[in-house]
Amino acid sequence: METVTSYLSQRSQFTKITPLPPTLSRTAAVDLLHNHAEIIRLNPLIVDFKRIPKPERAPDDEAHYTWYEMTDKITYLPGLTRNVTYTGAFLDMPEGVKTHVYAPAGLEIRERWSVCDGSEAVRKDDSGNAGRSDSQSSAHGHSGLILCEDIDMTCNILLAAFVKKQLHAAHAVLTRRLMGVDQDK
Repeated sequence: METVTSYLSQRSQFTKITPLPPTLSRTAAVDLLHNHAEIIRLNPLIVDFKRIPKPERAPDDEAHYTWYEMTDKITYLPGLTRNVTYTGAFLDMPEGVKTHVYAPAGLEIRERWSVCDGSEAVRKDDSGNAGRSDSQSSAHGHSGLILCEDIDMTCNILLAAFVKKQLHAAHAVLTRRLMGVDQDK
């Protein structure tokens, strides 16, 4: 069964880059990313969440993450909405936060949210490799701070387009809300 499941899985990696307002300092932006409850509340899909102990199935290398159980309200078709509950882990980093979501149907999303200088055109990942070229927006010519969302998503091939569309829409709202919060620091 594992072979069939992995055969039906699709992995998508992409980066979203959003220029931050000049009134938002690096420290304030990183502090916001470290405020897990606020980030979770800013996500328009999430209707409920609570902090939980590390699940038994969590990998050892994520034992030190902060874990949450979250519930999204997902609209599949007009008039057909369902709540989906899943677990997610957060790890604060000096430049932002890393998250790892484990959702039903084999959906896994690993993200790194980081605050960078707009002049850093080529980003590096944990292994030192150059950043991905399929970014969803550009900070070209932006000399201020930018919010970089590096997303690595794996899910059933039949759900991939739907999940990616939901993720893009939710993160667009989350990012707009994030930039509107606490800009006077």
